Amino acid sequence: MSRITSGSLSLSVGGGSDWTRFSVFSITVDMAFNHDRTANDGSDGINIRTNGTANTKHYGAELIQNTSATWTTPNGAAGNKTVLYLANKSVTIYNRFVMSLVIPYTVTLNLKATAVPATVTTADGTIVTMTNTAIGGCEETTATFTNGVSTGGKSVSGVDGFIEFAASSNTSDKINKEQSKFDWYVTKIIGKTDGIGQALETDMVTFYTILNTPQTPWNVNDTTISDLSDPSKTIPQDDKIQPWVAALEFTIGTAAVKGNSSPELALSRLTTFLHAQDDSATTDVIEGHGLTYDTTSGEAKYYEPKFDDPLNPTVFYGYSFDTAAYITKGKGNTANCYDQAAALTVFGRLFGMNVQYAFSNPFGYIETTELVGNIITNNPFAGSPFDTSGFSINGFPFIEHTDTTGNITEIRTSFGNHAFVVLNNLVYDACAGPITGITVINYFEKVIDFQANIEHNLKYGNTYKENATDMTYEFRSIIFLE
Repeated sequence: MSRITSGSLSLSVGGGSDWTRFSVFSITVDMAFNHDRTANDGSDGINIRTNGTANTKHYGAELIQNTSATWTTPNGAAGNKTVLYLANKSVTIYNRFVMSLVIPYTVTLNLKATAVPATVTTADGTIVTMTNTAIGGCEETTATFTNGVSTGGKSVSGVDGFIEFAASSNTSDKINKEQSKFDWYVTKIIGKTDGIGQALETDMVTFYTILNTPQTPWNVNDTTISDLSDPSKTIPQDDKIQPWVAALEFTIGTAAVKGNSSPELALSRLTTFLHAQDDSATTDVIEGHGLTYDTTSGEAKYYEPKFDDPLNPTVFYGYSFDTAAYITKGKGNTANCYDQAAALTVFGRLFGMNVQYAFSNPFGYIETTELVGNIITNNPFAGSPFDTSGFSINGFPFIEHTDTTGNITEIRTSFGNHAFVVLNNLVYDACAGPITGITVINYFEKVIDFQANIEHNLKYGNTYKENATDMTYEFRSIIFLE
């Protein structure tokens, strides 16, 4: 006798009037989407962590229904229900099944799963089913159980009993965030019955998809160091530069980069968001990150060089971007061009895009533009006071325009230097503009007031370039996330 019902299976082996081996049981499943921590090539999930704080790495099966297994989880935990995939990849999932009864004989089943998208309720009460293109589900595969546990020859984070299943479809072909639960079905009890019945339903799992492998300062690999007490052993490291769920949620969710398959369009959307104001206080819609340019000193709050000793620096380590603080605006609402360019670089590289931090020095006077914070001006340091000499405004040289009677009608400060980013030879600027993908020459022509640079040079000497073709810039690397 065999039958399949919703959530449980009934199985009898033997025949005739022998019912002593009749069993009614249910099945639980542990699903590992990132089952090979050494691969990170897109064939399964990518190594991730919750955020940049200590011991938040994700290990083991992302979805755990059976609590009896002991996972090996240095610097983190298992069961985080969050997955990161590369776009448009064919992937496999490792699944481990446990029967509710320890059946003392071998049972072989065919199992498959269907991904069921999450539903959301809109403001007017309408229930909308989200589009699911994460992986579609798990293709039908044979699972053999011994003593109630699947025996598939695969292990994840020290736990055996996993079976490899092919995903029903490729991962999403764009930057995405999706949520799905999985309905598991038994399609056959080998040697007993055919048919289909739902065996279990899982909790929701969140899937993020990015375009390519994250680039420096992110690193998807696990690293170790030698154990000094036993050189034959290694010690797993915390790897705080593995991709953060917090950064994925900020960019894909909050900044609404979701849905872009083009690197240029994705970076344009991110640039626009980082440049715009946060209008959620009045419209319930977060249109931008809500930072404001520092018109007093132009000080960077989140980007800085790193030295061996801040009080007596001798060795320069590289540039850092306080990513966690920037996401929460933890160091205040003001920022400068260094901060904004660093944000575009770090978050763009999280998606696997080769975004380059560009530094142009000297820069010069700007055309009337909108600085981050909805500041429309051609005088970026209008909030700075004159110093006692009257020569400069808080250390910034200035030029003044006068009318026919000699009255000063305009005082203008300049950018001594400026930072922006370059992707595929196009410029993106989340500080001034915003600029979302124009050639470097066109960028300089659009942003810089070269006539004002000429006036400045007449007053102070040849400091600034006087045409776009003479402008220069260099790329800088950000190698720290805090």
